[in-house]
Amino acid sequence: MLFAAAVMTALMTAAAAQSAPERRLKSPQLDEIGRVAGAIPDSIVRTSAKTLALVPNGYWGGQYTTSAGELVTIYASNSYAVDSALGQRWANFLASLLHGQELSTVRVPLWTSAQISRVCGSDSLACYSPQGALLYAPGEDPSSDLSAEAVITHEYGHHVAANRVNPPWNALDWGPKPRRCRSAHGRRAASSRRARRIRRATT
Repeated sequence: MLFAAAVMTALMTAAAAQSAPERRLKSPQLDEIGRVAGAIPDSIVRTSAKTLALVPNGYWGGQYTTSAGELVTIYASNSYAVDSALGQRWANFLASLLHGQELSTVRVPLWTSAQISRVCGSDSLACYSPQGALLYAPGEDPSSDLSAEAVITHEYGHHVAANRVNPPWNALDWGPKPRRCRSAHGRRAASSRRARRIRRATT
């Protein structure tokens, strides 16, 4: 009787081990943000139809509280072994980026590349949906010369832009107005300086 129970326990343990995901979510590092070569192929998902099959079904994680008391929502695919400490590290990573109150509204599913392709498109490594404030990002490095940290940082910029009031332009499409205005002001100032130099040289 005891032997049969022991055998059953061993079989159940072996079955659980075989069904457990072998992939692990990456542990984010700030110094990995700069590991990027070239442009990051991504997309903006504007149709709500693609965002219907969202979270939390098939995922683990949820809302995490950072050391500063900020709330960050991270969901990881069940393709990755459950590790709440890694979810917390990704929440802390996002909170370490330049951000405002929009941090508490973003939801970040960390997916495998195959899962991202189904929502973001086959050519995209990540995407952002302004309708649901959803930021789809890879849970692993897409390649040896591109880090998951660089991708999610790039995508978070879309979320920041989507939460800025920027009339008459759309900040998500055109970028923050202050930067654009400073650039335009800088070009006008440079043109004025060149014009003054030309006038002095010809008089």
